[in-house]
Amino acid sequence: MNYLAHLYLADESAESVIGNMLADFVKDDFREKYSDEVCRGILLHRKIDVFTDAHPVFIDSRNRLDEKFRLLKGIIIDVFYDHFLARNWEQFSAVPLEQFCSRVYAIFHENRTLLPQRLLKFLPRMISENWLLSYREVEGISWTLRGLSNRLSRNPPSDI
Repeated sequence: MNYLAHLYLADESAESVIGNMLADFVKDDFREKYSDEVCRGILLHRKIDVFTDAHPVFIDSRNRLDEKFRLLKGIIIDVFYDHFLARNWEQFSAVPLEQFCSRVYAIFHENRTLLPQRLLKFLPRMISENWLLSYREVEGISWTLRGLSNRLSRNPPSDI
């Protein structure tokens, strides 16, 4: 769910960006479907997830959330971390966030034939509503968390 962080940590190649985005949308049989570079991006994304999910700071952050969020805790923290990255973007990148987001969206558009249907379904909204840039603002994070809660739960916590 932390799209911004994964896309930031991707190599600069379009294939790595695609792979880092695809990781949450493909199963383990992806190696036959994608180029080596896209596969490296998928594997990088998954290694980052394993590292961060086991990191003490991430675990402490997740444990600060109320137990009513159970399975959403890790995703919520991922979204918060994207917010902090977006708010402090200039400390991590010489490329302005707006320019970075535009480049990523262009890569998605130019490579849409590689993207699975599940990703293609929400990609137009992601681009038109500029989700990556919206992580900078509290309103964008609030909107993201409400949407996530509605998608993942039949009875979403109303105070997410």
